[in-house]
Amino acid sequence: VTNKFVFNKGQRRNVTPISSGATYAVLATDDYIAITTLAAAFQINLPSTPTTGDAYEFKDTVGSANTFNVTINGNGANVDGAATVVLSQAYASIIVTYTGTQWSIS
Repeated sequence: VTNKFVFNKGQRRNVTPISSGATYAVLATDDYIAITTLAAAFQINLPSTPTTGDAYEFKDTVGSANTFNVTINGNGANVDGAATVVLSQAYASIIVTYTGTQWSIS
């Protein structure tokens, strides 16, 4: 195909499965964080020293965030103007990207 980029295969992402329990600290190697078990509300901390362009996706893969909320903490940087954002709907997902000053939700 002239002047077009063609994938022979779909995009492959690094999936990190996590479950409720202790606070989870997002790692630089994380990409797609799949919340696979929710038995209690819990918190996820974004990196405290992010690089502009860092992006992470969080997904309630079991549909329990409406019962057991998941709080995503900006860890020193706001998330669209707030210190935290809460996943409170079943199967909720969110993508955050660090813009250099704060995390931006897409």
